[in-house]
Amino acid sequence: MLGNVYYATHQVQDATGHFKAFVDAAHPDSRTLPNAYYALATLTLQSAPSGASKKKSNQALKQAAVLKDAQVYYQKAQAADNRFKELYGVATGFNEIKRTAVMAFQARSAGRNGLLTDDNTPALLDASEALKKTFKSPAISSCANCGRSDNIANEGRSHELKPKPLLKCAKCNKVAYCSRPCQITHWNSTHKNACNKK
Repeated sequence: MLGNVYYATHQVQDATGHFKAFVDAAHPDSRTLPNAYYALATLTLQSAPSGASKKKSNQALKQAAVLKDAQVYYQKAQAADNRFKELYGVATGFNEIKRTAVMAFQARSAGRNGLLTDDNTPALLDASEALKKTFKSPAISSCANCGRSDNIANEGRSHELKPKPLLKCAKCNKVAYCSRPCQITHWNSTHKNACNKK
């Protein structure tokens, strides 16, 4: 599934689109259906708006709707997981996507009296903030054009000086280059059509 690739590379919008398309087309007994639902739950949860302080503000209402959508995806994932286990007698695999979802959705928060509450909204908001940090653009480790792992300007440069980083695309920040010629070549060949602004 292409959604797994986008998920692993932290391309949230592309991953969400592919997982939604997969869920719409997948057979209900598919081994990969629960994984898609777990991914959608996690991706939806991390997209919850931050900082809604007033309960009836637009931000708080949007936050509540996103959390509800995420919980629905998680419940569908659990139902698909249980269905698969009932049909085939074996549970689906426990991969990184499922582990992240389970950790986020099974977290509970304590109330003022220190006892666990039935309202898991605060715990989900904490999980959402943690997911946002992990879903920031991953480190780019090589030139998108030639695969070189460092800036070409570092050749012949003293080891005592701090090495120059790769040059990131100013529009999308998703790809980087070892030199300006590599950037121009890649832009003209493919990136021009694929580049999205931040």
